[in-house]
Amino acid sequence: MGADDRTVLITGATSGIGLQTARALAGKGFTVMGVGRSKERIEAALGLFNDGDVRFFLADLSSQRQVRRLAEEVKQHLDGRGLHALINNAGAFYSYYALSDEGVEMQFAVNVAAPYLLSHLLYEDLKKAGGRIIMLSSASHFRTLVRWKDIQLSRRYRQLKAYKQTKLFAVLLAREFNRRFQGVRAFAADPGLVNTEIGLKDTRGAARLIWNYRRRRGTEAAAGARTPVFLAAETEPCEGVYWKDCRPKKAARNAMRDDYSQRIWEYCARLCAVGPETPGGGGGNDGSG
Repeated sequence: MGADDRTVLITGATSGIGLQTARALAGKGFTVMGVGRSKERIEAALGLFNDGDVRFFLADLSSQRQVRRLAEEVKQHLDGRGLHALINNAGAFYSYYALSDEGVEMQFAVNVAAPYLLSHLLYEDLKKAGGRIIMLSSASHFRTLVRWKDIQLSRRYRQLKAYKQTKLFAVLLAREFNRRFQGVRAFAADPGLVNTEIGLKDTRGAARLIWNYRRRRGTEAAAGARTPVFLAAETEPCEGVYWKDCRPKKAARNAMRDDYSQRIWEYCARLCAVGPETPGGGGGNDGSG
């Protein structure tokens, strides 16, 4: 299958890593579908594409209702064609405790629930193309313990704890997608420390100052996009689940726990009201080899 025959959906594609991923894949001949939550940002992003088949969808991924609507719009646009890759790039970092329309903590809603639900809803489209699901993780998932009795940290919210948990859940869900979704491969891509605005959009006070200082040490967004682009475009089979610098790496010990991956899957299934059953009947490989 040539690049001209392949279609990719990228969330959070109006800026940062997502935008650079979209531009790189469009340059490789992919049909690119991006997702943004602002009409103004979408219009600005579209102006950066000189050619290629590119379109954007408007959706606030913190809302499960809008995620479901997005999936229907994507299916209509595909019109029976398969989806080669779903890159769950959109991310949120909140320095304060905030809830989505459905009452879900915002970091969990955007970073975990939305990728889980969107991947679930687009499974059949991905299966048609032997597609790939790419979750965005980071080194933050190392040395992270899960507060299972209060996953959304409603009793004691700590922004970094919430963020690190979501990046661990990204790897765990990728493993569980591999185990449950026949005909589809899933990966967790670590872009490294990148100079993006994720920590500036919904932060206040000292947290904003710290993130602004931290991001100055990061690489450009185009460098952070290399691994997701590689995983989406590589035609040879890719082994392993956690990738950084376009190579498989060893993930954290907690990221490789089967009980953890099953537990977060079942939690997301309840939260998103889709049922824990597997769309494709299960029987896949968790990709940890």
